[in-house]
Amino acid sequence: MLAGIFRHGFSRVRSRTHWTVVNCVHIYASATPNPQAYKFQSIEDSDALEHYLNFGIDQYSPRQFSSAENAERHSKLASEVLHSNPDVESIFLGDNFLTVQKSNSSDWEDIIDDLEKTIQDFFTGYDVNGVENTKDNENVSKEETFENRANLPSRHPDRKLAQEIENTINELARPHVQSDGGDVKFVMIDGGGVVHLQMLGACVSCPSSTVTVRFMIKNMLQHYFEEVTDCVHVDWEE
Repeated sequence: MLAGIFRHGFSRVRSRTHWTVVNCVHIYASATPNPQAYKFQSIEDSDALEHYLNFGIDQYSPRQFSSAENAERHSKLASEVLHSNPDVESIFLGDNFLTVQKSNSSDWEDIIDDLEKTIQDFFTGYDVNGVENTKDNENVSKEETFENRANLPSRHPDRKLAQEIENTINELARPHVQSDGGDVKFVMIDGGGVVHLQMLGACVSCPSSTVTVRFMIKNMLQHYFEEVTDCVHVDWEE
């Protein structure tokens, strides 16, 4: 499913991945089903990237950004990636990967070197045990998170049902979406049985994400929960 990526420094031929050594952190970028988005990961011999994504960011902080100024409040890495190139439109911080989305008018071969250098510079000297590297932001309250926005419809009264639906999505749907550089976040089930989901990362602006929500996840949830009447995608906001 994954398309190739240019192997820079050798020749402009397509290969499946692009490898970069980042101060003993090995980073590779892979194409996703969304042609405007690439997924950046590190291999298992270094846990710096995963450490930062799980411990260097406040648990209530947003994970998707399109503005460097907004990102700076929550994640220095996201801010620096957005600053690195004007063709970068957004960045998503997954549990163990980054997904960068570019503009339609740009080519990956023109910007990927800048992205790799930015990530390399960020992790140069990064110490997973260093106090100075923990928590880019510790002042984000839960009231600022998406789930608490006032414009959402009324919630379903059965909170146990909502928790079971969220657990099912986390266990059965998210791993598949994350493998393609995206993510799906349960927001709520409303009083009419409609499940509200955020599609993030490579799913943003990807035509196939509509199919993912409307058919795959909907059918899965209706198989397990007779209370579910529909699934809708809720646009992400910073």
